[in-house]
Amino acid sequence: MSRELKLGHFPVRMQSAWLSGYGYPVSNYYGDLLLYIPAMLRVFGVPVVAAYKLYVLFINALTAVIAYFSFSRIFGNHKGLGLLLSLVYTTSIYRFSDLYVRAAVGEYSALSFFPLVALAFWRIYTSNRLPKKQQIKYAIMLAIGMAGIVYSHVLSVEMAALIMAVLSIVLIKKTIRLDTLKSLVLSVIVCILLSVTFLVPFLDSYLHDSVQINKIVDGGPQLIQENGSFISDFFTFFRWQPFGSGRNWMSAPGLILMSGLVISIYLWVMHRADLQMKILTACSCVTLLMATDLFPWNSFALHSKFGNMLAQVQFPWRYIAFSCLFLCLLLGKVFLAYERDGFLFVKGVSEVSGKYIYYSICTCISVIAVIMPLFYLSEYVTLNGTYVVNYRDTAELGSHNVSGEEYARYDKISDTVCDLSNTPNTFEANLCNVSDFDKNDGTISLSVDSAQEGASVILPEFNYIHYVAENDSGQKIDIENGDNNRIKLEIPAGFTGHITVTYHIPWYWRMSEIISLLTIVGLILVGVKINER
Repeated sequence: MSRELKLGHFPVRMQSAWLSGYGYPVSNYYGDLLLYIPAMLRVFGVPVVAAYKLYVLFINALTAVIAYFSFSRIFGNHKGLGLLLSLVYTTSIYRFSDLYVRAAVGEYSALSFFPLVALAFWRIYTSNRLPKKQQIKYAIMLAIGMAGIVYSHVLSVEMAALIMAVLSIVLIKKTIRLDTLKSLVLSVIVCILLSVTFLVPFLDSYLHDSVQINKIVDGGPQLIQENGSFISDFFTFFRWQPFGSGRNWMSAPGLILMSGLVISIYLWVMHRADLQMKILTACSCVTLLMATDLFPWNSFALHSKFGNMLAQVQFPWRYIAFSCLFLCLLLGKVFLAYERDGFLFVKGVSEVSGKYIYYSICTCISVIAVIMPLFYLSEYVTLNGTYVVNYRDTAELGSHNVSGEEYARYDKISDTVCDLSNTPNTFEANLCNVSDFDKNDGTISLSVDSAQEGASVILPEFNYIHYVAENDSGQKIDIENGDNNRIKLEIPAGFTGHITVTYHIPWYWRMSEIISLLTIVGLILVGVKINER
């Protein structure tokens, strides 16, 4: 991204250095808005590893701040509880696995916005009647939170939408309230307007470019059940070798969160749980179950197109991220219930003793919340006596070093994905002469003469939509899909001249950028107006 920014390409759409210089439009398929932060650090000369570490630091701080803001307001401006839950959420083991084991940049960036979505959804559904100002406020908040997820991790958008849809059905009586419907409709509209800068290129590329992700989605049922976690993993609090093989290397919400679940189940059994606690307990258990190998993912994928679409999450344990959110909310409800009814809801504890116990519990949780990640990271750092660092430089961004290659060109007719192993990094001319060939930073220029009938030139660039070939007079040269999904120029008979091939951003992509920018300006003005009242 920093390389493209230096070339004046903003926003970044096509990463010209990827796949050995053949081009890879990852930004069209994967939200990377927050990655402009480390990209700009690189532009100003910060080393790549330092820029990445600073980004991790920024995400940790962002997650903690948003979590504190959200949890404290969910529980009636309870700042102490908000601070405690922010600590627990930020240091959850699953999130640390995303950060330091998987380096799942998109997913751990999206996790920052989960609490904000929870706050808005919570307020919209738990308020009996919201004033118009509050309806607008929480609708915008929900839209901003979801847009943050859209610009970070597409799969998290799918999972979050599914969970909110199910909750809306479960809470149908509150969903069909006029106030709720107004807030939800407004949030959807604002979210789309904010996200259209990503959504338009994403949909345009997905619908018109044949890439490997199309093959995966359309290629039959996704049988992911065997990748699910074991239930026993949820209660494994001291994980040795965080890089362990198999499906259980990042499957633990953590000691604190699972303890909160056990207490809430106890309260439910003892008839001391209110409706909110019951719903959160159910949500926690269901999302944990969805993360396991016991959930019937394979049956859903085999017997339903909708079920197969849901199975595109690849790994069931991704739902643990949502379990951590529900478990944090559940832990907050447990603390509120303690404040109301006493320690473990046993009568006879004096007020002084109750406060002493309460603060002792808070202190213990804080200590555990800090110690568990430190223990986890100590294993990470000292694993087999080595310090693990994996990153690629530009020269290594070949076909075997781009994880998954989900957005690599795919030829439906030959049923083949682009292959760089036997593909030259130069042109192939047919029935014409080519000279002055130059390929630099994603732009290709060449001179052609003596073109015969049926002449063509295959270029060392994969044929994604919106590549444009022009001669010096601005006349278009037809582009077709050549061998191995490369750009193939159809040269007119008798043509002599210079041709330039560039990746062109269409007008409607630019229009989407303007719409999102105007939406941001509008939200700022609305926010100022609301606060003035």
